[in-house]
Amino acid sequence: MVPVAGTQRGDDLIYISMCYRRSERFRANVGHPSNPSGELSGATCSDAACGVTGNTNVTHSFLVSKQGVFSATFDPPGAASSTSSVVIPSGAVVGAYTHLSGTTCSTQCQGYLLFHGSYATINYPGAAFTFAGGANAPGDVVGVYTDASGVSHGFLFNGAYTSFDYPGASFTEATGINPGGVIVGLYVNSAGVVNGFVRTP
Repeated sequence: MVPVAGTQRGDDLIYISMCYRRSERFRANVGHPSNPSGELSGATCSDAACGVTGNTNVTHSFLVSKQGVFSATFDPPGAASSTSSVVIPSGAVVGAYTHLSGTTCSTQCQGYLLFHGSYATINYPGAAFTFAGGANAPGDVVGVYTDASGVSHGFLFNGAYTSFDYPGASFTEATGINPGGVIVGLYVNSAGVVNGFVRTP
């Protein structure tokens, strides 16, 4: 049964991850042993999950198994901060990282794919910013990138990069993709309102 992962804010204003399992109907607070503050960001049908832990200036990726065993935190080589977005059934992890010290990936980053200990960079061609936010079992990756003009677009990477925008949107971000290639995400319309979208192949 697939766990649902998210964050909650405690009385001390620290965000702590929680995990729901539909069959057992329980909630478990999940914080990486190295830091009580953290966030679970993705899970697979095999019940493995990934997340990010740290503070406002530095974050690191981690994995947690369905038995509750945490990995050591990890970052791509040379990264100052990273965040893991999703782990797919093959065990590959997709996320993003930055080389800039004293900042998190929310300001400047590139995507990464970690598989069997090897990292590959996911960087939309010519982009000033690339965030890999979702992936499916076949290994297709989706996310958001910012072009040289400062406009953000959704993207799909499946061996080649495809850019797309919700019609009339000023901002588009892809956050997930299923095995059939259906993409979900969010966009900002001309009135500045945030809405969700579904994009079919």
